[in-house]
Amino acid sequence: MVTQKGFTLVELAIVMIIIGLLIGGVLKGQELIENAKVTSTISTLKSFQAAQNTFKDTYGGIPGDLANATARIRGCNVDNDCESGNGNSIVGRLFTAFDPGGAVPDFNTGGVGSQNQENTQYWKHLTLANLITGINPAANTTTPIWGETNPSSPVGGGYTIAYWNYTLEPPLVVNGHSFFLTREVDGFAATTSGMGVITSKAASNIDRKLDDGLPYSGDIWAMNWSSLCVTLGTPWQSAEYNAQDSGKNCAIWYFID
Repeated sequence: MVTQKGFTLVELAIVMIIIGLLIGGVLKGQELIENAKVTSTISTLKSFQAAQNTFKDTYGGIPGDLANATARIRGCNVDNDCESGNGNSIVGRLFTAFDPGGAVPDFNTGGVGSQNQENTQYWKHLTLANLITGINPAANTTTPIWGETNPSSPVGGGYTIAYWNYTLEPPLVVNGHSFFLTREVDGFAATTSGMGVITSKAASNIDRKLDDGLPYSGDIWAMNWSSLCVTLGTPWQSAEYNAQDSGKNCAIWYFID
């Protein structure tokens, strides 16, 4: 006669406890990884700001825009596809309009001599001045690529810089240079779901640690893909990060001047 044996309640309880511990460990590990990426992003943004300040103190101008870069920066020559800017104190084009439900003009593109190319020359100037690492100093700046012309990010995508001068809602005026953590190196479509680079939770954590935790206030601003990153409000300053959304629908601007 065959005797069939099953698990006792105690054995099942032990198995369930072990499974619970494993799942908890995995989730905690994922949380630690995400927190480490947030910390790394914050450190990187601060290091870029410090590098720009050092560059300005040393060369008397802004990287990318420096009018006499080829004469002042060692290695800034045709061999490294490095050129001077126009010296107007603005890196790249001046963006004067913003449509939260539409698209912002592309950046980082343009041939040699293009004002818009200053966005990529910015990182080349900093690299040749030995102030940052992470890009190829001889990269072709007419073809922007993360990790080549622009620093890449551990959360995906990478960093660029742009100058903004526009009014969202009087008296809310945005004016100055900003680092942009984004997925697309040469522009972006703000209406496409999933085209962000970080989650709303990660963007909120970065905002709280660097600024005031509000997506449209202070030095950190959110880019809102398909209204999934941020829950809009009236006025703009009352908007909040959408903590319920787990998709990568956020990108962030860090205004530095």
